[in-house]
Amino acid sequence: MSSLSTTLPPTPPTADPDAPSQIAWPDTEPHRWLASLLNGSSYAYIVAPMVDQSDLPFRFLSRRYSSNLCYTPMIHSRMFTTDVKYREKFMPKFDEAKHPMGGPVFHQFCGNNEETMLAAVNLLPSYCEVVDINCGCPQGIAKRGGYGAFLLEEGDLLVKIVSTLVTKSDRRVTVKVRDDA
Repeated sequence: MSSLSTTLPPTPPTADPDAPSQIAWPDTEPHRWLASLLNGSSYAYIVAPMVDQSDLPFRFLSRRYSSNLCYTPMIHSRMFTTDVKYREKFMPKFDEAKHPMGGPVFHQFCGNNEETMLAAVNLLPSYCEVVDINCGCPQGIAKRGGYGAFLLEEGDLLVKIVSTLVTKSDRRVTVKVRDDA
């Protein structure tokens, strides 16, 4: 599977400066795929909050109030592969995209080892189409663990993780980063 590795083009100005800009998607396979997730909407309303703040009821409410793409809470890849109770907490119980209140879900993992990340991704049910590498968490625990935003400081490792997931898993792969501008 390919990853969405291109940057979205600038969006044209709208009449209302407070209104979201309409997305002009390029005609490439990754962009067609992402546009299909938006279910006909011209706008991407993405909910990807901080750690432990995006459980299933929150995602349902987010979708009810306009979000069309949601992320799971940040899942620690090593703990997901080694701790049964942790894995049970974060393992999807059903295909959320097919639920009447559901929609596309990006399963957000953190970690600093490509093989561990791959093992974690491979534990997900086949209906979990999209995995995300969290490169946005600024917390101290992420710094100590060398993941989240601090993985951006290890460019070669990040490339290795992304490449491993793209080439050795059958999932779409995205990378979440923070924009502190």
